[in-house]
This record gives sequence, C-alpha cells and structure tokens, in this order.
Amino acid sequence: MPDSDPNPADAVLERLDDEITFLVDNLRDISDSLTDLACYLDSSLTRGDSEQVGGAVDRVRVILSTQVTDDLTALVGLGAIRHGTSADLDTVTTERPGPTGDDGTHQGTLRDREAAAAQDLRRLVADVGDHFDLARIAAERGNAQRSMTEYRLARRAAHLTADAYRLWAACLAEPNP
Repeated sequence: MPDSDPNPADAVLERLDDEITFLVDNLRDISDSLTDLACYLDSSLTRGDSEQVGGAVDRVRVILSTQVTDDLTALVGLGAIRHGTSADLDTVTTERPGPTGDDGTHQGTLRDREAAAAQDLRRLVADVGDHFDLARIAAERGNAQRSMTEYRLARRAAHLTADAYRLWAACLAEPNP
C-alpha cells in the first residue's frame, strides 16, 4: 500500500494557491506599470513636455482596463475562499474623492498655477497607484469591500487626471506676461 495517496483537498488548495499567485503576479505587474508611469510623468512634467505628459495621462487612464477589473474581482473571490471570508461584491459602497486641481480662482503667477497643476497631476497619478495597491492587497486577502472601494478610488483618480492635464496644458499655453 503506497504511503502517499493523493489527497483531493490538498490538490484543490494547491490549485487555488496557483490561481491566486497567477492573479497576484498579473496585478503586481499593473502596480509596477503605474509606478513607472508616475516616474515618467514626473520627468515629463519637469521638462514641460506636453505631448509626453498627455501620453502618460492617457496610459494611466486606460491601464485599469476591463481585464484588470476582472482579475481583481477573481482574486477577491479566490482570496475569500482561501481565507474563509465573504466576497459579497454586490454590497460594496464607495467613497468619492472630491474634485481636485485649480478651480480657476487661484491668484498667483502663471508659474505658480502651472506648478500647482503639475503637482495635482503628480498627486493624482500617485493616488491611482496607491489605491490600486491597496485594492490588490485587500483582494488577495478576500476583503471585497475594501478592495472594490480602493479600486473605485483608483479609477476615479485616473479619470480626474484628464482634467488636471487640461489645466496644466492651459497654463503652458498662456503667454508669459
């Protein structure tokens, strides 16, 4: 009689862990891409390169694609199974960050407004990365509410980058007095 009969429960747990590892690795790649984009954006802002800043903003906005959403949702479910928590995605509520950026009432020099708009862009892109990382970590632990809240905040910050970019580009286009 063999000593090592395959245990079906062990095989299922191994498969579950493999799937979790696959999803975590994919989502970490997204986190790494967001970090790289934040660095690229920062250097492009410093150089005042409107085309490169616009490209970085576009990439930040599209990086959180449907596939990323699907992977994060799948990870929440698998993490909940692995950690014995509930992954009820239908009851998730979310906070919404307020509008960011200059509302046009900022008094100061053009250079001050440009610097403030650039800082808003940097902060928004950092927020996308930070919220996405928190969403990924919560998903891995099976915490659906925290994961989906953080993911929605990441997507909201990504959406706001377009307005912040337009403001920054408008400051660049204004003639210096």
